[in-house]
Amino acid sequence: MKTIVIFERGILGWQSIIGDWLNWPNQAIAWIHKNTPHKAQTLTYFTGFIFPALTRRRRARNFAKLLETYNAEGWRIVLVAHSEGTATGLLAMELAGYPVIDELHLICGACNSDCGANGINYAVHFNRVKKLCIYVAGRDRAMRLEDTCVGSACFGLQCGGTPMGLKGPDNRTGYTSERMSIVHWPEYGHSDCWLPKNFDKTMRLIAGPSWIEPRKEDKGQFAKALSFLQRP
Repeated sequence: MKTIVIFERGILGWQSIIGDWLNWPNQAIAWIHKNTPHKAQTLTYFTGFIFPALTRRRRARNFAKLLETYNAEGWRIVLVAHSEGTATGLLAMELAGYPVIDELHLICGACNSDCGANGINYAVHFNRVKKLCIYVAGRDRAMRLEDTCVGSACFGLQCGGTPMGLKGPDNRTGYTSERMSIVHWPEYGHSDCWLPKNFDKTMRLIAGPSWIEPRKEDKGQFAKALSFLQRP
């Protein structure tokens, strides 16, 4: 089965307008193509930091079409979303009728932490999400601001409730907990996982050892070992 890794960024994204390499999904897509046998894609968009929730449904409708396209062709879907992208991605899953997501990675999520309200419990219960990984940064000032009345009203990053990126998921069922793992980054800020010094480490957390193809020298050593074992 073919695998597509879909990345969804958060607010701002000035790089999306000017085509800058620093737009982290560009680098993530290249990393996937260079280090794994899988394919990768993103939905490019720009939204400001004031009231991004007003345009979320429009973004989610387009994102839902992307999910539907791959789901209809039987691709294995891995969804990786950061910040506002988590709220957009979860809404897109709902609008698409909850296509099967093999792995769902929610990084520093601006989405509602309530797994009943955000649809995660539902998706897991009906086997539409098979594996979840939640990433929480200990120094996430953006999520602390969002958790205030002023921050929630002005930024509109989520639809009420505590943001998932602040302390992790709430109100999860036992079945959801069984499929979920949580990564804590005590020293990270909101987007520090995408800094050059942390980027490869972050991608390897997302990919896991099973995705990553052996290096050429590793393949050669394996072949030598195999030939040695096969000697009479």
